[in-house]
Amino acid sequence: MADEFWDLTGHSYCFVEFANLQAEPWKGDTHDYSSRPYLLRAWQSGEKYSKAMELACTAYCCVFSGVQALPFQKTRMKRGLLSFDMSERWLKRGILNVFSPSIVKMFLAYHFGGWSKKPLYKLCCSAFAAADQYKVGTHHECYYKWGYFTRVERVDVETSGTTYIDGPPTQKQGISFCT
Repeated sequence: MADEFWDLTGHSYCFVEFANLQAEPWKGDTHDYSSRPYLLRAWQSGEKYSKAMELACTAYCCVFSGVQALPFQKTRMKRGLLSFDMSERWLKRGILNVFSPSIVKMFLAYHFGGWSKKPLYKLCCSAFAAADQYKVGTHHECYYKWGYFTRVERVDVETSGTTYIDGPPTQKQGISFCT
């Protein structure tokens, strides 16, 4: 998606990385994105960290994810700037998750930072994420379905060997598929 955002914004998109994900391969993708022109690794130096904070204060829109982004999100919320918070469900293991240090920090920032009155929207990365947010009293009526997007190769439907149950379609139809 980052590559698409880079193209769609005319190269004015930036992805800020707050932790060295290559050092923690269990935290996500193991693909090396270091050569991407839009990547800013805030964890590498104080100068890059400051640049990331400047972007959080000046960008038209930001999408945040994870507790490492919390200082940047707090700064942005104080200014009342358009933001999205992306996460999976908070209560995956039930009420036990409420005591997770990361969730406690996010919960307190939302409720005691006045974020309910700010332009902050939730991007839910699972089927139950919105229900979990509702249970803990955050992001009321500000939920959007979000997901993981994989690269899908182009397929020529005319020569793909597809078998139709009711015979071939009479007209071509556009299909959008996201996983």
